[in-house]
Amino acid sequence: MKKLWLLLISVLMLTACSEDKISGDGVDLTNEFEITDDPNDPVQHERYQIFKEYNVPVLFNDTIAKRQIGTDLYGKPVMQYETVDLNWDFDSYSNSVQYVYDYLKTDESKMDALRFVRKFLEMCSKRMRPFSIMVANNLTSKPESSSLAEKQYVSGFRTLVFYNVSNLSDDDIKTTARDVIYDMVAQKVKANKDLCTMFEAVSSKYYYRTWEELGGCSTCLEWSKKSTFISTNNLYYGLPYNAEEGTTQAYKYDFVDLVLSRDMVEDKAEAESVRSTIVQEIGNYGFIRGNKNTGSFSPADAEEDRNYFVQAILTLGDEKFNERYGRCALVMEKYELLKDFMVNELGLEL
Repeated sequence: MKKLWLLLISVLMLTACSEDKISGDGVDLTNEFEITDDPNDPVQHERYQIFKEYNVPVLFNDTIAKRQIGTDLYGKPVMQYETVDLNWDFDSYSNSVQYVYDYLKTDESKMDALRFVRKFLEMCSKRMRPFSIMVANNLTSKPESSSLAEKQYVSGFRTLVFYNVSNLSDDDIKTTARDVIYDMVAQKVKANKDLCTMFEAVSSKYYYRTWEELGGCSTCLEWSKKSTFISTNNLYYGLPYNAEEGTTQAYKYDFVDLVLSRDMVEDKAEAESVRSTIVQEIGNYGFIRGNKNTGSFSPADAEEDRNYFVQAILTLGDEKFNERYGRCALVMEKYELLKDFMVNELGLEL
């Protein structure tokens, strides 16, 4: 019965329609998702290599399969096309949004997109790999969605769609793939209601409060008064909240570099000692950074707080996270909740 139910869902999430002709861009439409090799076609050959290595078919348009379902009055074949439909959820369907694809048109842009897909699959855990991937030049919707402009992917029921990922540099490919994975993990965490409830309970009394209101943050308050540039959002060294050297985000200053450049401490050791104290102070409430709009407040809510934790955990890994926050009991309580889910449910290696 379970297998029958899953089969029905798989069939229903595809939209069937009749068209004159739609190209499958090299997909063997009689075998639906299976990618066949063509050593003389670099694009098709790379798609095949990705399929063979990761068992994930890559599509360049929203047509998945076609089959003849009969003939018309004139004896001509009537074809049925199955297409990607991003409106399906696991157990529901809504056609309130119409997605409009701008397809990749050149082999060069397709190869660039495949470079991104390969890096994404390389970085993604096996359990988080999608059933299939579609890559487009751009994706818009009717009605318009601000989230489509902010992101570069949409995750459907069994197709992950990437767009605006061709013509990226090697560094930007890695950064973008990592950001997509961060967001996908955050969304999977958000979907686990029991996990979110337990996470929120740890710091539920402390959200969206000033550090002064909470008390116990004397060093944090002292240093925030010394300069408008100093806040709990400048405490970090390296990723996740300071950019990698040489990237376009490199203007985000590290706390140590910031106070040293303004001669606010005697040396690096003093700066690191101050930072460690402030990390401990806000960590006593279960937080690893302040509100995204102002570092003088704690995170606005549990979702903002969770997203900071997800980013830090995925970037730092188990050893470095423990090294940085191991003395903060409430931080580690929240960490263990997320770590258990990420490792055991999502198959991530931390």
